[in-house]
Amino acid sequence: MPLVVNLVLTPAIMAIVFAILRRRIVDRLTDEVRDQLYKLEDLESQIQAASDRAQAMLQQLEGYTQTAHQDLDRRVAGLTQDIEKQLDDMKQIERVRNECLHQIQTSALEVAEVKNRVIDSLGKLTPQAIFDVFEPELRDRLHAITQRIEQLIEPIHEHNIPIPIDAYKVRAEKALRERNFEDAIAFYDEILRLQPHNVHLWTQHAYALAQLQRFTEAIASYDRALASEPGNLKVALQRARLLVRLQQYEEALKTYDRILSIDPTQIEALFGRGSVLGRLQRYEEALDTYDLALERQPDKYEVWFNRANTLGRLDRYDDALLAYDRAIQLRPNERETWHNRGALLSKLGRYDEALHCYETAVEIDSEQFEGWFNLGNVLSKMQRHEDALSAYDKAIGLDPNRYELWFNRAAALGHLQLYDAAIASYNKVLQLNPKSIDATYNQGLLLEKLGRYTTALECIDRTIEAKPEFYDAWLTSGRLLEQLGQLEEAAIAYRRAIDIDPEKCDAWYSRGRLLSDLNQHQEAMDSLGRAFQIKKQQEQAQPQNQSHAQPQNLQHAS
Repeated sequence: MPLVVNLVLTPAIMAIVFAILRRRIVDRLTDEVRDQLYKLEDLESQIQAASDRAQAMLQQLEGYTQTAHQDLDRRVAGLTQDIEKQLDDMKQIERVRNECLHQIQTSALEVAEVKNRVIDSLGKLTPQAIFDVFEPELRDRLHAITQRIEQLIEPIHEHNIPIPIDAYKVRAEKALRERNFEDAIAFYDEILRLQPHNVHLWTQHAYALAQLQRFTEAIASYDRALASEPGNLKVALQRARLLVRLQQYEEALKTYDRILSIDPTQIEALFGRGSVLGRLQRYEEALDTYDLALERQPDKYEVWFNRANTLGRLDRYDDALLAYDRAIQLRPNERETWHNRGALLSKLGRYDEALHCYETAVEIDSEQFEGWFNLGNVLSKMQRHEDALSAYDKAIGLDPNRYELWFNRAAALGHLQLYDAAIASYNKVLQLNPKSIDATYNQGLLLEKLGRYTTALECIDRTIEAKPEFYDAWLTSGRLLEQLGQLEEAAIAYRRAIDIDPEKCDAWYSRGRLLSDLNQHQEAMDSLGRAFQIKKQQEQAQPQNQSHAQPQNLQHAS
């Protein structure tokens, strides 16, 4: 035992042992590395072989692809030659056919002329002489000639022998008058093959296409007309109007500018240019253009009407009202003018004047739902809810599938405390527009008024699910949960409302009151104190007589 200890502790022996061990470890690692290198060499060989095979396959694929392309090119070239040859043959056949039919038509006319000359000559003979000498033979010959003429004329109709251009024009114009636009287009197509530079025909062709809502094709026809007569301003105007129909406002503006570069006094181009600028929301430029138009034609109603609309969008309300008044002086029976004037007055809070405008609008045209709808809206703002309900009902009678009408009708019923009828109207809103959050929310408010708290809470929950940041919905949820005895959940709902808008006092107050009932007095005092602080700030910021919006107010459609 001491000998072993001495050996272990002897540094020289320890060094020898470590050297032997290190040598063995190095040898073993060397052998393992060598084995790994051999394996790597084998793997490299395999990769190289796979790469060679892939390269060969790629070259083979390229060869196949090149061969396929060449074969496809040969087939396409062959088909192209065949098609060209067939087209040439068809053109040759068509040319021969037209020549033959023309000869038939000419022969038929010549035979008819001969027949007429013979009959005129026979008219100089006495009936007795004809009967005695020529009657049997002449009758047979005339009958044969007549049959032959009929046989020659029949192919003119059966084989569509080209009719004289004037006849085509007559048929095309007749089709236009009868609103047979497809037939008119077909006739104009035939004429334009023979007269491709006829501006009038291209404009008629474009008109027929436009009547079928084929605006892009119609513009192409106007372009053909303008190619033959670039200075034709009437055609250019029609082209610009179709571009507006296609909402290609920038291109329409360019067309109007080209017209005005030729004739700066062209009133229709100025009017159109102003309208397009308005659609592009370039209102100041639109206004300048309308002013130019009025310098040239001060009594043009359409310009005053559009000018008034533009001034309204620029918030120049007094000027807009003056422009509407001028338009009404020029045309007192235009519903749109009264309607738009009423909308502007309603926006300004001048409801009595707005009411007069809307009443005049529905007197002029009682078949437009917009007039009755907006009449109902202004009556609602004047708290005349029964009259508003009557107006909404008339609007619904004209267009029952507009959810806005049912929505505002429900609001009027709610103000009249006809809650069940209002809920039914909101159901109609949701049938027409299932995503109406306001309708669902308002239903919840009405159900709350009816004491149907569970159903009301279901509506409010759906509202919150669709609109999680809706302050009023969380506030209403808190009230309903309180009514259902779920006080902790109600406190959470009030807290959520506060998180959404901490500057409204209602949620702070409701939360403080509830926490007081739950004996959480310190938090209750904090919430109530914050509510009174916000309320005081609001009263200082607003006139004392200004009404404050209540969170439970019904949402209204605009």
